[in-house]
Amino acid sequence: MAWRREMGWLVAIALTIMLAGLVSFAVTPGVDLFSLTYWGIIGASVAFFAYLFPGSRFFNLAYANGLAVYTCAYVFFVESNFVMIESTWILRLGFLAPPLSFLAGTLIWREQVRAILTREHYTRQHYAPLVFRWLLPVLTVGVVTFLLPTHTYTQATAEWVFAGGVLIVVAVTLWVSQDIAAFMLDTGLAFEGLFETLAEAFLPLYAFLVFYSTVVIVFGALYRVIDVHSATVHFLVDGAPYKLTFMDGLYFSLITMSTVGYGHIVPESPEIRGLVSVQIIIGVVLLLFGFAELMRFAREKPRHRGHPERHGD
Repeated sequence: MAWRREMGWLVAIALTIMLAGLVSFAVTPGVDLFSLTYWGIIGASVAFFAYLFPGSRFFNLAYANGLAVYTCAYVFFVESNFVMIESTWILRLGFLAPPLSFLAGTLIWREQVRAILTREHYTRQHYAPLVFRWLLPVLTVGVVTFLLPTHTYTQATAEWVFAGGVLIVVAVTLWVSQDIAAFMLDTGLAFEGLFETLAEAFLPLYAFLVFYSTVVIVFGALYRVIDVHSATVHFLVDGAPYKLTFMDGLYFSLITMSTVGYGHIVPESPEIRGLVSVQIIIGVVLLLFGFAELMRFAREKPRHRGHPERHGD
């Protein structure tokens, strides 16, 4: 339906912007030239792909995800092997060059990329193995930077080695941009399938979350009530007796229910320890049954789709 397609576009664009903004502010808190450039690339890419390849609504989200992963890898390699480079403009140009080369490659080979993105039976083709044609050489460049004694290099030598590695990545990205686009479409289709499955599984998910949150609230309230109306020490925080607030009770109930147990709030009395044990058992059983119910829904969904006439039986 038309409205569902429009909503799909809005969801894809919104998630793309949110992901890009989160990564941008995490790398460089605040607004500067780098963050504005990063946002500019995302905005230009959304418009670029929407104009050249209409119909690939989740391609932008896959691109934003790929750019986020690339950003994390870039920061990791720079901080690990090229921390001695003081020139900000070299580092930022090095960051921008591969994404821009990908955009340039998709523009150069836009007809081939459009043929891939508009192919109706694409979902049966699975282009994911093509990732190795471009990911392997890029990873090789990253591994080589760890093998080289970059920590002993002078500023100028480090800049030349860094520039050489960036140029190799740019060349690979430009040459295999079609393969990267195909892989991103695979990723985009996976995103789309995930969102559709989540939408269809909304009711069982909602029921599970309601029951889960109810158990958390009930036990959180019990911890608070028992603690506040008793002179006995029921909880320790950093080894000292502590009276839980209501929010403390909910927080302790949640981490107990999930079996995370960070250890900063410790149940001290036998009564509370027994109650905590009961909640842990309930939490484990609830997770197992909730997971089993979702798996049953996932198995039955294709059967309902393939035999709609059985719905009236």
